[in-house]
Amino acid sequence: MPAQAAPTDVVRARLMDGLVEAVSAKGYVAVTISDIVRAAQVSKSTFYAQFTDKEECFLAAYAATSEGVLEVLVEAGSREGLSDDERIVAATEAYLGVIAANPALSRTFIVEVLAAGPAALQARHRVNRRFADELRRLVDERQEGRGSLSAPAALILVGGMNELVLDAVVEDRVDTLPGLADRVARLVSAAVDVG
Repeated sequence: MPAQAAPTDVVRARLMDGLVEAVSAKGYVAVTISDIVRAAQVSKSTFYAQFTDKEECFLAAYAATSEGVLEVLVEAGSREGLSDDERIVAATEAYLGVIAANPALSRTFIVEVLAAGPAALQARHRVNRRFADELRRLVDERQEGRGSLSAPAALILVGGMNELVLDAVVEDRVDTLPGLADRVARLVSAAVDVG
């Protein structure tokens, strides 16, 4: 009896994981399709049945990862029983915890996204805007009279968090990121326009 083919979503996930592994090790520019399929343990024909090229695979992996991280952040910041400030800390801890727990993803999607071309930079821009929007939502849901966060301020804070993460990835100390959640949350509070 012939082996049953893996479902498409499983194959795509393996290929995206293979891309992350290869890019994390070699950098986006140096990675080849051969590197990706070797890491994913599939054939090149399997790769080309799912993606047209390395960039398409990268963009799909970036989108899937970003969605997953955003879901974790939203869930943490939406937990019942937390004060306004605790929700911001929880969301920040969740974000930094995901980064710390996945150094290969962090290197790939915080550092190497910058080398992956114009489409990747556009994707990064959209993701940063979504994260900024979520940060604004968390702040705006606080009790009345506690102020709001402007769109530019939210984008500046997201950019600052990205730089904080980039620094930790480059310096190989992502494990220290979760301990910075309180400080980041205090920065968010300081950026809120009161009244």
